Amino acid sequence: MSSVLVARQSRRISSLFTRTNYQVWIISFDSGTPMGTIWREVPGRLKYISCGGYGCWGANRLNHVYFRTDVKASNPLGGKWVRIKDIELTQIEAGPGGIAAGVRPDGTVMVRTGVTRDLPYGDAWKELDTFNTPVKHVSISLDKIYILSNLGDIYESLLEKSPNEKAPAETSKCVCVKKQREKE
Repeated sequence: MSSVLVARQSRRISSLFTRTNYQVWIISFDSGTPMGTIWREVPGRLKYISCGGYGCWGANRLNHVYFRTDVKASNPLGGKWVRIKDIELTQIEAGPGGIAAGVRPDGTVMVRTGVTRDLPYGDAWKELDTFNTPVKHVSISLDKIYILSNLGDIYESLLEKSPNEKAPAETSKCVCVKKQREKE
């Protein structure tokens, strides 16, 4: 089974990761090679991977969380996977502004804090208040975290701009708001 998991873009190069039996692959392309060059395997086995502004996050089948160091346009394979030992997540998502959020096995949402350009994998986790609603998936945009509940309801949580220019938006005052379903 093969499924596309994430696309990451910078000014000069794009990288597309995919998985087959938990294998992670990358292809790089730019305006001169719009179909890409060659698929290369990235060491490690992950069930979920997402790349954002400061690097790539992943979770394996045991829900262990990893961060891929030194991923950039000049080095799309990056350096190595670093295990983030203080949490287990079934799914993790990285946003364009350095925000990372994931879902624990019990359905709670955790947001990585202390993320900066100098410390791209941050230093702690903070639980996002979803009003005791079990969650199965999160997704991140520039200013929001979107949350899909186990019941299929969609919530959004606004992010506030951090006073630290090197840090991404903060989640200290996130408020989850249930989106109204469109009438069919």
